[in-house]
Amino acid sequence: MADSDSRIEMVTQVLDAMNKHNPVAAARNFTETCVLDSHRGPYPHGQRFSGKSAVEGAFRSFFNRVPDAVIADPEILAVDERVFVLAKMTGRSMTGERLNQNICEIYEFDDDQISRLDTYWKRPDRH
Repeated sequence: MADSDSRIEMVTQVLDAMNKHNPVAAARNFTETCVLDSHRGPYPHGQRFSGKSAVEGAFRSFFNRVPDAVIADPEILAVDERVFVLAKMTGRSMTGERLNQNICEIYEFDDDQISRLDTYWKRPDRH
């Protein structure tokens, strides 16, 4: 069973892989039956991606849409079976939309692997 330091290290590896735009490395520590609830989508939980290959595909799709995305200044806190990340997401989408959001990610663990990632973004109002 992973301890808090090990869980924080795994999440740090995910963030590093995301900043390198490497979906395979980003999904490496996820279970085969993991779930990603993205910050956007048609449902209250966003869009759900189930299974490691679907999560890897969601990461790949995001990198294709936002090729210069960066997760900066993460604050990471482990509590029991969860790791919380508060950070800044910046970049520019392929359509020209500029990203500059605060994000919150909640990682849930099943023993020594990530079983769920739930993401939230604060998006500025566009008036």
